[in-house]
Amino acid sequence: MNPASRVSYHCIVAREGRRTVLADPDERAWHAGVSSWLGRKDLNSWSVGAAFEGDTNERELGLEEMASMADYLVPIMKRYDLVLGDVTDHRTVSPGRKDDLRPQELARFKSYLSTRLS
Repeated sequence: MNPASRVSYHCIVAREGRRTVLADPDERAWHAGVSSWLGRKDLNSWSVGAAFEGDTNERELGLEEMASMADYLVPIMKRYDLVLGDVTDHRTVSPGRKDDLRPQELARFKSYLSTRLS
C-alpha cells in the first residue's frame, strides 16, 4: 500500500483460503517488477497481480486457496473478457528473477480455474 516501497499485489490468498485484497484491478500494483509477456513490458501497469501465500515453488496448492483465488479471478476475467491463456506466473514474466509458481502447480491451478470459468 506504500508506493515508495514499490511492492504490492492486488490480492493475496492465504493457505486456508482467506483472501486479502490490497488494490482494485484498475489500480497499479507493483507485483511483477521488471517483467514482460506477450510482447509487452511492465506488467505492473496492465495486469492484475494475485499471489498465493508462501513459497509456491516449494509446495502444493490446497483446494481452499485455489477456490478462493478462483472466486477472486473469475469475476475479473469475465469483466475484462480474459481467457485461461491470460493467466500466468512470475516464472514466465520475470524469468531468472522469480520462480513461482512451480510449473506443475500452475497447471493444477489453471485446470481448477477452467472448471470455474465454465
